[in-house]
Amino acid sequence: DNGVVHVIDAVLLPTVSSIENETYNYNNNSYLYSINILGKRVENNSKDKIIFDIYNNGTVIKRFNP
Repeated sequence: DNGVVHVIDAVLLPTVSSIENETYNYNNNSYLYSINILGKRVENNSKDKIIFDIYNNGTVIKRFNP
């Protein structure tokens, strides 16, 4: 009855050249762990993935390891 179907046929990922590698220097900022886009913990050096680094002061840094 009158429903809508949404189809996702591809996931868009940014190119390596579009992601800036910045170094963040915050006081009292120690690394805790990394998670992937699904929220699962992953290793800090995971390749070909977008990961989020979580720090103890609440900072979250999104990065891509080529």
